[in-house]
Amino acid sequence: MTKPFEFRISGKKLITAVLVTVVPISIAALYASTEAGKSAERAAGRHIETVAKAVAVQVSHRIHEKVVEAALMASDAAVHQLVRASNLQYQRVPDDVILERLMAKDKIWNTPGGRELVQQTMSNPASEALRRKMTVDPSFLRITVTDWKGATVAASHKTLDYYQADEEYWKDIYFYGRGVVSITDVLYDDATRQNYIGVGVPVVDESNTIIGTLDALVDISSLSSLASRSDLGAGGVVALAKGDGTLIASSETLAVSDQTRSLEVDAFLDASDSFQGRAAGHFGATFPNGREAFVAFARTGLREQYKRLDWIVVAAEDTLETALSGVQVLIMGIALLSLACVVFLIVYLALHQQSEIEEVEERMGESLKQA
Repeated sequence: MTKPFEFRISGKKLITAVLVTVVPISIAALYASTEAGKSAERAAGRHIETVAKAVAVQVSHRIHEKVVEAALMASDAAVHQLVRASNLQYQRVPDDVILERLMAKDKIWNTPGGRELVQQTMSNPASEALRRKMTVDPSFLRITVTDWKGATVAASHKTLDYYQADEEYWKDIYFYGRGVVSITDVLYDDATRQNYIGVGVPVVDESNTIIGTLDALVDISSLSSLASRSDLGAGGVVALAKGDGTLIASSETLAVSDQTRSLEVDAFLDASDSFQGRAAGHFGATFPNGREAFVAFARTGLREQYKRLDWIVVAAEDTLETALSGVQVLIMGIALLSLACVVFLIVYLALHQQSEIEEVEERMGESLKQA
């Protein structure tokens, strides 16, 4: 009768074979999966940084667009003609007399006696051109034009005062007769109940000499729509903030935020010392509520031209959005299971071999007693 085929291997050899094959492969799989996870985290951080940079560029472009549009309005033919005509009245007139006349008009501006002056100012071709611009682009809330002495000569809406030369915004634009582009930080307009920035440009003649000013209040709620269109996951947040951390706009609200701070911006401020001199970067952060996220920042670069606009864009996305893929989880699971099986086999063989030794010892003891 043919004996059945039997394959026998000692416990030591089996353990050695398992240690030489299964263990290294499992450790290599765990290492590869861990490195893949780190690589995914680095990629996620770079992606969020790219989003922050893109939004920062869009914000910067939007501000520059408004400056260009304001400059185009200041060069409008109707505006130029009106400003030149107004400046003619100052020729060969002493400054103290000019100021006295302007202050007299300013005094009656908001009284029944100033109705004709207001009507004259609001109905001229330049004022009509300003209102047409606002119809085309509603982000312009109010537009005011003055001559080179600060008298209001055209406006989209009735101004609070006739004389503007004593206002800070006018002095910034006029700049001692040199004329510069001036932009305010974010302000609140009581009349329109909207947040805005003031964009001021000089009105200049053919020789590039300042002959007047144009100041426009620009609604900034559209900046929130830039943030809301960012390419982030469901847990992603993009915020535009001032350099001190005050929130200007956020994708969470889809409008100019009522908040003054945000966790994401505060996280950047806490880590800002590590990014001195850098225009953009990213890092991992844990918020007070235990939430973990990748945070990235990008500076808009507006401050280089407009000293009041020290703005930054901060983007954040929860680390859950960049969790390990299903394949990586499967590989790590198989590797851990294999290592667990190896440990189980070693323990099993060790206990089994021990029981065999004890059985042999008992038999030897019985044989010695019978002898």
